[in-house]
Amino acid sequence: LAKSTTLGVHQAQDRQPLEADQVYIIPPNRALTIDQGLIRVREVADRRGLRGSIDHFFRSLADDQHDGAIGVILSGTGTEGTLGLRAIKAEGGMVMAQAPDTASQSGMPSSAIATGLVDFVLSPEQMPKALLEYVQHTRLHRVATPSSPDARPLNGLDAILAVLRARTKYDFRGYKKGTLQRRVERRMGLQHITSIGAYVEFLRAHPAEADQLFKDLLIGVTSFFRDPPAFEELATKVLPALVKQAEAETPIRIWVPGCATGEEAYSIAIVAAEQVAAAQSACRVQVFATDIDDDALEIARGGVYPESIALDVTPERLKRFFTRDDHRYAIVKSIRESVVFAVQNVISDPPFSKLDLVSWRNVLISLEPWVQEHVMAVFHFALNPGGYLFLGNAESIGRHEEWFSPVSKRARIFRRLGTTKRPALEFPLPKPASVDAHHVAAPTMPESTVATLANHALLEHLAPAAVVVRQHGQIAHFFGAMDRYINLPSGEATLDVLSLARDPLKPAFRAALHDAVRRNRETVLETLHSKRGRHRTTLRVTVRPLDGPRATERLWLMIFEELPLPAGPSAHHVKGKTQEFVRRLETELRTTKREQHHLIVQLENSNEELKAANEEVLSMNEELQSTNEELVTSKEELQSMNEELTTLNSQLQEKVEEVSAVNDDLANLLVSTDIATVFVDTELRIKRFTTAATQVLNLLPSDIGRPMDHVATHVVNIDMSRDARAVLKSHQPIEKEVTAEDDKHYIVRVLPYRSEGDIVQGVVITLSDVTTLKKTGEELIAARERVSADLRR
Repeated sequence: LAKSTTLGVHQAQDRQPLEADQVYIIPPNRALTIDQGLIRVREVADRRGLRGSIDHFFRSLADDQHDGAIGVILSGTGTEGTLGLRAIKAEGGMVMAQAPDTASQSGMPSSAIATGLVDFVLSPEQMPKALLEYVQHTRLHRVATPSSPDARPLNGLDAILAVLRARTKYDFRGYKKGTLQRRVERRMGLQHITSIGAYVEFLRAHPAEADQLFKDLLIGVTSFFRDPPAFEELATKVLPALVKQAEAETPIRIWVPGCATGEEAYSIAIVAAEQVAAAQSACRVQVFATDIDDDALEIARGGVYPESIALDVTPERLKRFFTRDDHRYAIVKSIRESVVFAVQNVISDPPFSKLDLVSWRNVLISLEPWVQEHVMAVFHFALNPGGYLFLGNAESIGRHEEWFSPVSKRARIFRRLGTTKRPALEFPLPKPASVDAHHVAAPTMPESTVATLANHALLEHLAPAAVVVRQHGQIAHFFGAMDRYINLPSGEATLDVLSLARDPLKPAFRAALHDAVRRNRETVLETLHSKRGRHRTTLRVTVRPLDGPRATERLWLMIFEELPLPAGPSAHHVKGKTQEFVRRLETELRTTKREQHHLIVQLENSNEELKAANEEVLSMNEELQSTNEELVTSKEELQSMNEELTTLNSQLQEKVEEVSAVNDDLANLLVSTDIATVFVDTELRIKRFTTAATQVLNLLPSDIGRPMDHVATHVVNIDMSRDARAVLKSHQPIEKEVTAEDDKHYIVRVLPYRSEGDIVQGVVITLSDVTTLKKTGEELIAARERVSADLRR
């Protein structure tokens, strides 16, 4: 190799730092990884330990270099590299593959290209130019990240997301800006575009690029049994309890949103199946796996993965839950049928309900806080009381200790609490202010704190008493004296504004907050309040959204202003009214208010019940849609199977006709032959015989199935049953000459009956009549003797 390049060529050594313009060769029987910019070399005992070494290297490269990783897959057999390239793409790196028609072995590049994740498919001669252009663009136009504060920020992101929303119907404004920026910048580098405005125009003019950007934004790191210790705790702390409490007619219901290509969903189904088998339980497991990427779901439904999954799946599980086909592994039918795949957006679509486990790993961390709030409320609704939530190792439940309690902090497993006040759900999810797809946004302002946002808004309202409320009614900040509006009851602590509101004010708070959230605009509501001294006051409740470039989550400002009632008429102006009449009116008013309060309480209860019923109906509808998609897929599979069965049936019919013709030939042969022949099985029972055999052995058609010992024969000095047993034992034929009672002579042959696989399945007995030949021979001998006698005389 050194003779073909001016670059330095070295054999890789452990802990050797990577240097530019150098080529490193892996030593024999070694596996290579990258760790903190250093080469790590480990010895492998045998060739089997080298399986998946390319994927292992690519994964370490992605972990170490993040969006600076570049993977190139050249000629090679098998499917290695396919899993590793997904890790590189998930970190924002770039992947090239050799064009299969230029490769001597096209297995590896073809497998990589089939994933749809390869950025460039080129001949080796075209690769250097593409590599240089990509690297130069990336260095000149790197996106700002927390680790690189001096890097250039990417402006106009909202315009790009608006184009994507118009193309795909999916809204990515709830995703963290840093992640979105890195993926957009990567796509710009691949297209050699340096201007954000030019890229927006390029997206509008090239829908295929918008589709590819959509795919890039969805790519995440996924593999079988990712983070094995976490799966071990799931298997020991969660699933045994679910199996124990499950009933045979009610399946264990599991939801895996954002399932991508299905590895996580199948992993959980496998672990659940192991626990069901270990408990010898009759319960079933039903896994709902959803995603918004149709292409990824197609791969998941197929359930076929490259052989390098052996890196993540133990040999025992590979043998039990997979079937090997060439260079791939396929999920077994029992696991495949327990998983239902469907298109569903966990952020905006109604969730499934009555679930025992929700697994959403390594996705929550990529969402903005206000979307995380909504998703947590979705999961709390979807889970049964006592159900489990399984998150990624860098994720947590945030401020929702009143909704979930930890089961394992290390494995990020939480249990749903049966709180008295459950979070409200709204579908579709209220979105931030929309952005026109044809408008490039100005640079965003630096993020600020919640208190700073609220202070700016309060200054415009003369700083009255107020609270800042999050998306689901949780109070984030108090301003001013709140004791006249907010009550702190004894019992379980909560920051829910509706739970803390004083009873007379709850209807007004609920109505104002609900209307403002639903309409995404300021709402003002006035209600009669309590006395202040000798005067009654009107309470004005104003709820306004806290929008703007500084907002990092959905917040609402509730402002409380007390207004004096207009002065009423003087007593001397009220003529003809007695004091008793006034007291009676006041009594009637109090009674009416009490009745009104009771009606409001009943209405609130009914509204809660209707809302819960509506949520369940939405969830059931979502399940029906998912099941319908699965049925459509099953119908297509059945149609394909039916076509195969039709083809097989035609082939079988041809074989039947061939066998029928052979049987006809055999039947005619048995009738026409003069040789007495008997077929017997290994138990010496008669299976078939020729017509000639009836004259020698006294056989009748009813003798089929009878033992040979029961058959009378005209032949003397022979025990055919004994000879047949000897042949069955030795597999060697026996031949002898015998004489019948009528002085006829026969040659008896006893031969083994062999099947197509050369297995002895009985014996064949033939009796050939040689009487004529015998007499002719005797006559010849007699004539020869007469001639000899005559010659001697």
